[in-house]
Amino acid sequence: MRLALWLAALIIVGAGFAAMYSLRAGQREHRAEASPHPSRHGKG
Repeated sequence: MRLALWLAALIIVGAGFAAMYSLRAGQREHRAEASPHPSRHGKG
């Protein structure tokens, strides 16, 4: 029973870390918006 609780805690912590990582990656992309991006540079 305790093993399941430990597993759940590990999964929750891992998900939190993954979310922080993805959030940081998104911020990095926003910062690089200043440089010319072929995909973001449309004829609009």
